[in-house]
Amino acid sequence: MRVVSAGIFSSQIGNIVGAAIAGLCLGLVGVTGGLTVCAASSILAAVFASLLDDKDATGTMHPGLHAPDLIAGLRETVASPRLRLAGVALLLVYASAHASNALLAGFARYELKLPSSHYGWLAAMYSGGGLIGSLSLAWLSGMARERLLIGTGTLLLACATAVFSTSRTLAAAVLWQGLIGLSFMMVRAGSDVTILKATPSGMVGRVRSNIDAAIGLVAVLIYLLPSLMPGIPARHIFLGLAGLFACASCGIVWMQWRQSRAEHALSHAVDAAHPSAGPAI
Repeated sequence: MRVVSAGIFSSQIGNIVGAAIAGLCLGLVGVTGGLTVCAASSILAAVFASLLDDKDATGTMHPGLHAPDLIAGLRETVASPRLRLAGVALLLVYASAHASNALLAGFARYELKLPSSHYGWLAAMYSGGGLIGSLSLAWLSGMARERLLIGTGTLLLACATAVFSTSRTLAAAVLWQGLIGLSFMMVRAGSDVTILKATPSGMVGRVRSNIDAAIGLVAVLIYLLPSLMPGIPARHIFLGLAGLFACASCGIVWMQWRQSRAEHALSHAVDAAHPSAGPAI
């Protein structure tokens, strides 16, 4: 939990600092210059990644078809109740993240009537909430449990998105946007830890690649929403997504309840099959 929280903390710092630098670049060198800086930094990141020493390499990779690996990862994901739950939870929170990217600018401009100078504060609070949450989880890593994080985080996501859609002021929108970011971090941390715990080490990449592919498909659908529903205000789309998130979060909590009952029944069955011998004399 501590390692996953530290990784999320680093990414949130990058999001906040990157957004600030992007605003400065747009003001100083314009859109073309800003995109040039973005491309250059991406190349630098690729060069830096190529210099890293992969001490966990499992062997030489052979070129060829990877369909069997993809199928094996999909089979592993579907067969495990814990991985199914983590995958659904990740789809839910990444749908929220992509909805923020697709709809937040229109919501700030046409619903809140905010100038561009205030939009950055609203956009940064998604990462700000995640930053606060990742620091808290890194500190409370011994007490936080992934099942609790996923269940509580998905419920918070649905509630915060619903209230965010009713925001009328910048302060209210910033508050609820921060809580949405916090819920994203909670669910992502819980789901990532679940995947690492429930997946054999040789299958982690295959499971994650399938989940990431599903997240990409959800992203495409989210970005198509404004085109598929022309004339619908961003406020109403956020409210509709909140209803979808609420249904999904209830399903996730129900899945967790069923898993808990199954584990409890299995524990009782094991105890019945191997009763204790009583206190030693």
